[in-house]
Amino acid sequence: MRRLPILIALSTLAPMTAVAACGPDTLDSHVTAEQLADLDARAATWINGQGLAWTAVRGDDQLTLIGTIHIYDPRIDTLLERFSPAISQADVVLVEMTLDDQADMQAELVAQPDLLLLPNNETLLEMMPEQQWSLLATALEARGLPPFMAARFQPWYLSTLLSIPACYGLAGATAGGLDMMIMTQAADAGTPVRALEDWRDTIAQLANDPIDEQLDALTLSQLPPDFEAAAFNSFLNDFFAGNVARSWEWTTLAASLVPGADPDKIAIMTADMKDDLLAARNGAWMSEIEAVTKTADEIVIAVGAMHLPGDFGLVHLLEQDGWTVTRLDTSNN
Repeated sequence: MRRLPILIALSTLAPMTAVAACGPDTLDSHVTAEQLADLDARAATWINGQGLAWTAVRGDDQLTLIGTIHIYDPRIDTLLERFSPAISQADVVLVEMTLDDQADMQAELVAQPDLLLLPNNETLLEMMPEQQWSLLATALEARGLPPFMAARFQPWYLSTLLSIPACYGLAGATAGGLDMMIMTQAADAGTPVRALEDWRDTIAQLANDPIDEQLDALTLSQLPPDFEAAAFNSFLNDFFAGNVARSWEWTTLAASLVPGADPDKIAIMTADMKDDLLAARNGAWMSEIEAVTKTADEIVIAVGAMHLPGDFGLVHLLEQDGWTVTRLDTSNN
């Protein structure tokens, strides 16, 4: 299962502000008009490609679907205000990983570091060409990671860390994201929070890729420094504008800017990521959602925004399952 670098991180570090740390530059100024037109054309092919929040009604049951992002940006605060009534009134909030799960994961990764390390004392220095390793080492140092230590990590984990630009820092990885803030608010309101999946399954899925495919993905995570922040800001701006499919397509365009990037590999990784990290998980979550409706009527589902659009997205799957789904307005107007 090949995959592009993904804008999630599995550590629990303190949040920062993306735009303040990285400046306002976006990728629009670094690509051609033809590339932008192609990006828009690809985004337009997604069904339900716009919209961060939806309601779904079936009989007495009502779901509020919220597309989240796993890092902090001040624009999240406005979104959270809009969702606060639904969170407080819900019978249960469903998320990818609860706060307790995150604590358990952190403890288990400390106790069993082999979950993140290459087997048999192997290192990336032995697996990568010297020039490629040198570029990676520079990117790691820019993020405060000693290369000699990071060389022991599995490539999928470093790809995840490198998906956050150096100017933003590893501290921007997760803790202040919208999903975290929703869970905190639910706890304050006394609303139960449940996970849609076991975090161990997600890590296993990431780690089970063949090592050569992990290395390909790691290579595509190493954007030139001038493009890192611009690509990240483009992704964030479209996310907050509700252009969810377009925010996804920025990751594909950004990967094409990596020196020596193979378009065929990018296409394969994009398709596999949709199948394995989105479609497969969404299908499994539908069973969990159905089970929860047996005991709860008002349900909030807060998951990464890319789980909502597309023919594999939760919005479409719910429509196929007899739910009446309506997009909610999250604009600032």
